[in-house]
Amino acid sequence: MSDDNDHDDDKLEAPADWDGPVEDRHCTDILLLLLLWGMWIAMTGVGIYAVTEGDYRKVVYPLDYDGNICGTDFGSIDMSDHEKLYYVNNYGAGVCVKECPEVKVENIDDPNVTNRADVRTLITYDGLFQVEGNILNASYIDIANYSTSSDKVSCTQSLCYPDPTDPPSSWTSRGINEGFGFAYYAGDTYEVLLRCYYTVDAEQEISEAVNAGDNTGLVPDEDIYDFFNKLYADLWVARYYVLGFGFGFALVFSLFYIFLMRMPFLLATIVWSSIFLTICLFAIGGYYMYGLADDWEDEDPQIQDDKTINATRYVGIGLWVIAAILFLLACCLRQQIAIAIGCVKTAGRAVNHMFAILAVPVLQGIGL
Repeated sequence: MSDDNDHDDDKLEAPADWDGPVEDRHCTDILLLLLLWGMWIAMTGVGIYAVTEGDYRKVVYPLDYDGNICGTDFGSIDMSDHEKLYYVNNYGAGVCVKECPEVKVENIDDPNVTNRADVRTLITYDGLFQVEGNILNASYIDIANYSTSSDKVSCTQSLCYPDPTDPPSSWTSRGINEGFGFAYYAGDTYEVLLRCYYTVDAEQEISEAVNAGDNTGLVPDEDIYDFFNKLYADLWVARYYVLGFGFGFALVFSLFYIFLMRMPFLLATIVWSSIFLTICLFAIGGYYMYGLADDWEDEDPQIQDDKTINATRYVGIGLWVIAAILFLLACCLRQQIAIAIGCVKTAGRAVNHMFAILAVPVLQGIGL
């Protein structure tokens, strides 16, 4: 090992009688070369097609119930001016809107109370539907025009609000159908990734007004509004720390790691220890599963059925088989593993002698 280290910095020199490469040089793998060319041509074609025909909005922007992509003209209706999605039911279907609406209306009976929802105003597949007693104006939300949609379903009083004086009657109507219909109550929302979500206060107010209990579900049980607010705030405050540790510290640590890779036996110890621990993990897992099956079988009275016990035992045996295969592969491929370790060590030496190569990913990132 010491001899190898002594020659690390020696320059390679050709023998005096060396006449250069052989004259008869040719490709030794025509098939692989053709496959490589084919891959280059195919990827170039895909790239050209993606640039000329592709649009990232098809992936990022939400899809409404009618198959239109909000914020684009892809679909039967031009939604270029309505890029947000307002959810209408628990299936994830909704309508495209211009902005996620906010509902903050002073309560008529108590000026100290602010209403966050209007259960007499419904957002439907065919726009806005209101019954007597609504507190929101029709202009509070800008919904796309679905009049030409073949899949639209319109609300009528019998379908969505059988008794305007009794909001709970609407909850079980065909239109709302306990959150699984084609209409839902207007409420205060906030935007996350171009999607409008009900605030917890709005959903709670709706639930109390229609006696829905805990069955409302267009907003998760946890306060995701507060969660996303805190998440974005934390990311913004810690942006310099994230950049510093995510890039600067990682770069310094990688240099230190590459330097350590040159130390005798260190890289080999890491590689072989990882292989050994992986084999042990499968072997111990097999022992645990097999022993667990035996314990279940010895229980009196027996709680687990025979099918479960046998399946657990077979899983244990399978883990042992995998451990044995990995052990045999490690033994049979030990020379190849040693060569790979040597290649990594050589690459580490090369990087230590060419620090400028570390600027390549930085330049690539700037180029993107």
